[in-house]
Amino acid sequence: MVLPPGFDYAQSGVRVVKPVAEWQALGVRLAGGGSVPDHGDASVLLPAGAQGAAFVIFANFRAIEAYNPADAYVIGIGHLADRIAGGPPIAAAWPRGDRALTLPERVELQERLRDAGFDPGALDGRIGPNTIAAVMGWQRAAGLATDGYANPDLLARLR
Repeated sequence: MVLPPGFDYAQSGVRVVKPVAEWQALGVRLAGGGSVPDHGDASVLLPAGAQGAAFVIFANFRAIEAYNPADAYVIGIGHLADRIAGGPPIAAAWPRGDRALTLPERVELQERLRDAGFDPGALDGRIGPNTIAAVMGWQRAAGLATDGYANPDLLARLR
């Protein structure tokens, strides 16, 4: 997907669900510039934050997620199905300088968010919707892009 210049990243995430027509009115398009197909209500997912690939996800994402809640797993299964059906590869690049937070770092991130007044829910090291919402709240308060992306740079800022 391609997000328009000035896209409000606070509108991303699994908790923000809109009809495809609304996303299109906001300027969300396929990577090639075409219209997003209307497969029902959708969300915009930014698994690698504002610098990574953007995905419009539908009910099938949530169905696959019921089996395995890892976004990477769901994206992999969905993308494999798209490729088998003749779809194109993912067009956007993934941020190459990033690394995933370790479990202790994810727990520390949640603790620091909680201590800063942004409730991540359970301090379990899982970067789920509650932690993403807490990250977005902290980013908003800090004047940063509110993409909800938890990475080593974010943890360093919280420290």
